[in-house]
Amino acid sequence: MFSPPKKYPCAFIPDGHNETAYIAGIEGLHPPITFTYRPMRAAEGIERYQSLLKAEPKFRASLVITTLSETLRSWDITDPAGAAVIPTADNMGKLNQVVANTMAHIAMGVLE
Repeated sequence: MFSPPKKYPCAFIPDGHNETAYIAGIEGLHPPITFTYRPMRAAEGIERYQSLLKAEPKFRASLVITTLSETLRSWDITDPAGAAVIPTADNMGKLNQVVANTMAHIAMGVLE
């Protein structure tokens, strides 16, 4: 579903460190997406992922949006007319569910 960046990211995550990720497009679902995010540290990512697994389904989407709001820095997502979409919490809530979940999993360091 996603490809690793062309260069390997840093294994040590200092404060303020951002990484770029790429999600391959899926025909009929979403175009290719490149985004910049602040990776969660291991304990933080595991804790958030466990919270997602334990949450009632109606609360999972809000946890995904919270994760994106805390970690996402930029993206190349456009609207149907081709205009850039600003990565706000409101716009993150309008993302295709597959895209939102994939971005959040990458930021949490969870690849399943």
